[in-house]
Amino acid sequence: MTTTAELEGRSDWGAIAATTFAGIAVATLIGKMSAAIPLIREDLGTGLSLLGTLAALISLVAAVAGLFFGVAARRIGPRRAVTLGLLAAALGSALGAGAGSVGLLLLLRGVEAAGFALVVAAGPALVQSRAAARDRALSLGIWGIWIPLGVAAILLVAALGGAGLGWRGLYLVSAGILVLSALWVRVAVPPDAALSVPRFRFATLARRRLMLTIAAFAAFGGANMIMLAFLPTLLIDLAALPLAWATAAAIVSSLLIMPGNVLGGWMIGRQIAAGPIILFSLVAMGLTSIMVLGEGWSIGARIGAAAAFSLACGFAPGAIWGSIPALATVPDEAPVISGLLFQGAGLGQILGPFIIGVVVEGAGAWQAGLSVMLAFVGVGVITALALMRGGGDEAAHGP
Repeated sequence: MTTTAELEGRSDWGAIAATTFAGIAVATLIGKMSAAIPLIREDLGTGLSLLGTLAALISLVAAVAGLFFGVAARRIGPRRAVTLGLLAAALGSALGAGAGSVGLLLLLRGVEAAGFALVVAAGPALVQSRAAARDRALSLGIWGIWIPLGVAAILLVAALGGAGLGWRGLYLVSAGILVLSALWVRVAVPPDAALSVPRFRFATLARRRLMLTIAAFAAFGGANMIMLAFLPTLLIDLAALPLAWATAAAIVSSLLIMPGNVLGGWMIGRQIAAGPIILFSLVAMGLTSIMVLGEGWSIGARIGAAAAFSLACGFAPGAIWGSIPALATVPDEAPVISGLLFQGAGLGQILGPFIIGVVVEGAGAWQAGLSVMLAFVGVGVITALALMRGGGDEAAHGP
């Protein structure tokens, strides 16, 4: 499937920006939970493990059905999939603002998750279709800023809104951003071309390099989501920071992920292999998490380590998203590859917060969760080393 960008030899940066903003918009669904968990715990009296499940439900849908959403995005077209996903997520978030129980919040979180999944499965394919070959890896690396920027944006709203905004206000703000994003996509992105979608053969996905990349993303997702979901809460518990200061630290940490996202994609575009980039990212995440979660560290050391964790962790997703053109045997496969990567990351993201929530709740101390973090990092290191030893079993098709 030859894209318009390929025919014209230039990138449609307006469409790429609108699509990247769509990712940022759905990332507010993750960030709002990071800010809302302490408030929901106080308002509804809910335990940490159940709140961890609520925060990670988006990832549960990804873990179970990421491939399905990738195939769906391929079938209906990436622009339609992104728009539909944004509107579904907005509906779930708006209705969630009026929920009176965690049970209803869980149900509506499922609606948000379905919309989130469509956007994340279709977004990279849409970016790829609007980028010229020379810009493809870089544009996908830029797409990688969607989580940190979306998380930071909604955390900033939470910090500026204060107690008067509350978790219900955060849900409404997120819904509004999602609706605005849907409108931007409709205006800035050309309609999907008339589709003639050939039958997809799932057997073609059984490629060693692709499977290793998915496994690495799963391990990364578990470690990263632990920090994303619980950083304000653990800083409150471990460092006795006020909620506003803990939220501010989380905002800064989220923003620091972005340089690595862009650089990771840029490095892939410069023909640097993904394995070493992922390895560096995960090793640094493991080392810095010891200071964030370990015993005996000062407040300043914990905050500084959280910032260093964020700087390092940006490289892995930037490299992985930037690898999509090389992982896909044909351009038409890109949405399915995106869905599979999303599914791998989702598996880690659901396991990470849930396991550490159970472990910390059982032990009564955050330090007990350090072994959980290091276990995810260790699995990621092993898969990155396997990629470096020659995980490729297909020709690269990147720029």
